[in-house]
Amino acid sequence: MIRNNRNIIGIRADEEEHKISLYADNVLLKKEAMDINRVIPKQFKDDCEFQWPAEGIKYLGIVITPTQDKLYNVNYDDIIN
Repeated sequence: MIRNNRNIIGIRADEEEHKISLYADNVLLKKEAMDINRVIPKQFKDDCEFQWPAEGIKYLGIVITPTQDKLYNVNYDDIIN
């Protein structure tokens, strides 16, 4: 029903529209993305509607950082100190 409903607009990427239909507690939809390997061209980042936070993405209270070496410090320094 959702995919066929023209009144519900999905996320567009590469000329294709993506829609999702799930229960709210089973999925997290955000307009953030992370360039983990730093290989995504700047032009693509500028053209798409996603935010590209350099410090990472917060998910369920945990910050997921683009590089593994920062993961521990970002999440545990405040707790330990």
